[in-house]
Amino acid sequence: MVNTQYLEDKIKKSGKTKTYLADKLNCHINTLIKKINNKSDFKSNEIKILCEEVYVSYDEIKEKLSGLGF
Repeated sequence: MVNTQYLEDKIKKSGKTKTYLADKLNCHINTLIKKINNKSDFKSNEIKILCEEVYVSYDEIKEKLSGLGF
């Protein structure tokens, strides 16, 4: 499962909006919110984009967001 609070904190610290991130992930804002709240799964390409956008290493994401298909 996604560690929702961890991801929310990373998004906030990045200074980027969820609308911006949804656009980068090529999905609707509601889809992104579902993924953050464990109602849907992130795809591996989305994880890589998210890492770049919120300034987190791929290894850190694997460790903290274990429910993303790892």
